[in-house]
Amino acid sequence: MDCSTEEVVKDGRLDLRFRADGWDVIVELKIYAGYGRNWLDRYLSVLEGVDHAYVAAITRSVPRYGEPERGIDRRWLGSVQWHRLLPGLRAIQSVDDHLSREWQLFLGVLEEEGSMGFTKANPELFELFGRLRETRKHIDEFVEALQMPLLEALIKALGGDERAASVYKTKGGRMHVARSWNGITDTIFLVPAGGPQRIRAGVFAYNPPVRFFVAPKNGRAWVARLAKLSPEANDAVKALVARGFRDHDLHAFLELDEQRLMSSTLEEEVVDWAYARFVDIVESGLLACTVGPVGSAELEDGMDDPE
Repeated sequence: MDCSTEEVVKDGRLDLRFRADGWDVIVELKIYAGYGRNWLDRYLSVLEGVDHAYVAAITRSVPRYGEPERGIDRRWLGSVQWHRLLPGLRAIQSVDDHLSREWQLFLGVLEEEGSMGFTKANPELFELFGRLRETRKHIDEFVEALQMPLLEALIKALGGDERAASVYKTKGGRMHVARSWNGITDTIFLVPAGGPQRIRAGVFAYNPPVRFFVAPKNGRAWVARLAKLSPEANDAVKALVARGFRDHDLHAFLELDEQRLMSSTLEEEVVDWAYARFVDIVESGLLACTVGPVGSAELEDGMDDPE
């Protein structure tokens, strides 16, 4: 068969079109996008009048909407998911050994980042998910146990006045533990006490290894708007990066490896490390700056993108 790609036809563009004597096959490729309006009718209308004229689709997941019913037209073959084609794609070989290696790497990247959809179950991860409630409770308790020591460390870094900082509380007056979908459980500190949210500290498990972190609130936004910040804020951000805070979101990390976790002085080690990071933030001058770019309201609230 001959194959054409991105062939332009009336009211559309065909991803793949295969032709041979007596054959005309159109294949629509989908990853995250859904089907367009009346797409199948448009594709069927351009098929040649041959014995084997068909339209098929390859989709990331089983389509939940827009999937034409099988049987409405014998030329519509239905859809198949990428993960079902993956073994066949992996079996493709090239006479060029370098190209063959690159092809396998390419498929691996597509599978890992999700373009192929759910390709296979990982029993180990399912087992871990079964302990999610237990895990969250354990991490919540760890963060809660550190809230007051961390607050005391922050107040000390700010000069010792008890009014210098407080912990963000729920409407019921309970000190709040924030938990995000991306594996971050932390405490938010208000500077001064009862003031705006300025510093976060907690457990960071977006990717292994699990780490404890300290960061200015909305660290990513501070960096993204660097060119629009006041000179003082600009210098403060650069000072934190120079002291080891991550250059795209101002997170500083302490790895919680097995040896540290099993230490009898775990909490003291974490608080001492966090105190040094609080000092870095205070000495950078960031807390004395306007909470946002010059001439704007404060930076948007919400969870920073972790990676």
